[in-house]
Amino acid sequence: MEGQNNQQFDPELILDCAQQHEICYWASKFRVSPMALKTAVRACCSNRILHIARYLQDHRRPGQSAAGVL
Repeated sequence: MEGQNNQQFDPELILDCAQQHEICYWASKFRVSPMALKTAVRACCSNRILHIARYLQDHRRPGQSAAGVL
């Protein structure tokens, strides 16, 4: 994921947690489970993709892939 660390997201882009296809899409993009994505939304108190991406990047477990995140 080294080459993708600089990926930027539109700061206005938001995740609609009521739409399962959006949850699945972004979970796949961030290489996390849908449950982990929902946890990130709750933990960062935001449904903005940029905030979620930053949260996931900052809270990766050792050895966990960071592909697709910022």
